[in-house]
Amino acid sequence: MERKAFKEKAKQQIHDISKEIESLNSKMKIASERLKLKYQEALVDFKEKRDELEAKYEALANVADSKWDDAKESFNKLSSKLKEELAELKEEKMEFEEKAEKQIQDLSEEIDTLKEKTKTTSETLKLNYQEKIKKLEEKRDELEAKYKSFANVADNKWDEAKESFNKLSSKLKEELAELKTEKMEFEEKAKKQIQDLSEDINHLKQKMQTASETLKVKYKKQIDEFEQKRDELEDKYEAFADIAEDKWNEAKQTFSMHVASLKEKLKKTFD
Repeated sequence: MERKAFKEKAKQQIHDISKEIESLNSKMKIASERLKLKYQEALVDFKEKRDELEAKYEALANVADSKWDDAKESFNKLSSKLKEELAELKEEKMEFEEKAEKQIQDLSEEIDTLKEKTKTTSETLKLNYQEKIKKLEEKRDELEAKYKSFANVADNKWDEAKESFNKLSSKLKEELAELKTEKMEFEEKAKKQIQDLSEDINHLKQKMQTASETLKVKYKKQIDEFEQKRDELEDKYEAFADIAEDKWNEAKQTFSMHVASLKEKLKKTFD
């Protein structure tokens, strides 16, 4: 009875291990070339051990009673080792590497998006952004180098390697978010506001063409004042590139206040 129960349990173990191997095989098909090679090497080893386990299982039928405990122990030892190696590959190193690879891809896409956005900024801001993006790319390349080194990291250094990767990845994400979400969005909005104000001033110039001589003199004086204030706003916009972080909020408030003031004056003129 004990033999039959053990053999049924052993057969189920082989079935479960085979399913795990098939799962890894499916993962391999969608992995990057580097990870695919790693999966292939691991799968060859796992299949050999699984085949060895099946041979031990088949041999159980002919094991003498005096050798039964040794046969069971040999089967269980190999089964446990194979399960541990599968779990380690599936749950720890390989999954972390897949996640790390995805993070690098996402960060690269974020950097490419920033590059596209800089194409519509002024030359001064473009130069400033290019310098910052270059630093981000350097960090991304450093992150990639850490990722590629995972293949050679010893087990006793694995946690240290993960921590180093995560620390640099988090820092890069923070710097990207800061550049993309805060400063760049405000600068884009500021540029649009200046464009809109310029259009309003041009509209006022057109209106002046059909006005009486008296009104023309009045419009001319106002337009000169509006263009001067618009030019001052453009200077403030260009200066964004060199503003220190601790002065950024103050610069935003000052710019927004001047925009609101010029908008109000233009609105009164049109009214």
